[in-house]
Amino acid sequence: MQEYLVAQAYEQRVDWFVLREGVYEALQLDSEGILRSEVFPGLWLPVDALWAGDLATMLMVLQHGLASPDHAAFVAALRERLPGQ
Repeated sequence: MQEYLVAQAYEQRVDWFVLREGVYEALQLDSEGILRSEVFPGLWLPVDALWAGDLATMLMVLQHGLASPDHAAFVAALRERLPGQ
C-alpha cells in the first residue's frame, strides 16, 4: 500500500500517509488546507470542508485537482500502460 489515510471523527482530524523509502510519512496540508495525494495526482481533500460537511467545497476542490496538469499527465501515463494502446 503506497498511501493510506486515517479519518479520526472524534478529533476531526485526517492523517494521510505516503510510503517513502520503506517508511510511512504524514502528508502535510498545503497553504490552502488541502491534502494532496502523491500516488494519485489530482486527488485532493480539503480537510476543513470535510468536517464542516461542505460538500460543495469538497467537490470544487476535487474538480480542480482532476483538472490539474499533474492529473492529466497521470492519466496519460496510465493509458500508455493499457494493453492494445
